[in-house]
Amino acid sequence: MRTEKVNSLLAEIVSSQGFINIDQNDVDSFKANVSDIDAEKVSGKIEEIGVMLDNSISSIIERNDSKQVKGLLFVIRLPQDNCFMEKINDIHEVIDKLGEELECKWGLSTMEHIHGDHLELIVAIGFNNVK
Repeated sequence: MRTEKVNSLLAEIVSSQGFINIDQNDVDSFKANVSDIDAEKVSGKIEEIGVMLDNSISSIIERNDSKQVKGLLFVIRLPQDNCFMEKINDIHEVIDKLGEELECKWGLSTMEHIHGDHLELIVAIGFNNVK
């Protein structure tokens, strides 16, 4: 993915205000521990968060098949009037498949422009080149 697009998505993660915030220090630490980053932004229904996260991770890994996954950084954006807690287990199941040694940071926020049962998900994966 083009560096400008990845940097734009990382900046969007930082600008989110929410319950569990990702700040610039988190992004800088993430960048310092990897040799390359790829990212994407998707949207869909809240009930599909586990599938969306799994598909995003798989898509990013496929685009970078010669690299070793080192870290995961993602943010979930929800409508302001939504309770999300029942979907946390779906997220943990996806992350657990990646292994315990993977560095993972994530955030959760509400956004005025998102309504109903929809959400936005920004996923960034850090890679190390396989030697």
